[in-house]
Amino acid sequence: MFRIATKFCYANLKNFSCLETLNSHLNKNKFSHVLVYFRSNWNPQCETTDKHIVDLASENRFLEVIKVDSDVSPKIARHYGIRTEPEFVFCLYGDEVIRQIGPNYAGLKQKLDKMVKLGAETDTEYLAHHERWSPYGTRFEKYYIEILKPLYERNVSDL
Repeated sequence: MFRIATKFCYANLKNFSCLETLNSHLNKNKFSHVLVYFRSNWNPQCETTDKHIVDLASENRFLEVIKVDSDVSPKIARHYGIRTEPEFVFCLYGDEVIRQIGPNYAGLKQKLDKMVKLGAETDTEYLAHHERWSPYGTRFEKYYIEILKPLYERNVSDL
């Protein structure tokens, strides 16, 4: 009974150890908000961060959290360029949008809000009606080229 209740409460927490499986999952769920959390079992900061991740997932049911152990899955860690743990990669439309290095719960919530705002802007305000459900990657690419890239060039710290 407890196992069923726990599985229901944390249905938005997933674990992956294979890069191909993770990529196919991101492709299938490309219109959802995803946080890929890279951790290590030996790191005490990751143990503390695990509690914050569970809180974040329970507060935001729309957010799908994927835990990746960098020691068990070094191929995934190399693919994402992970150098330290804990490291967080926010994905929208199957692509990386924002990254955070280190255990900063307030920063995670702030970056999640930015990602939600970015998704809302690209869904309703920025793109024309016929572009909203365009193929993989094109709407974020258009948004990046026209809106985000000039901001990055102007001042990276503003984002």
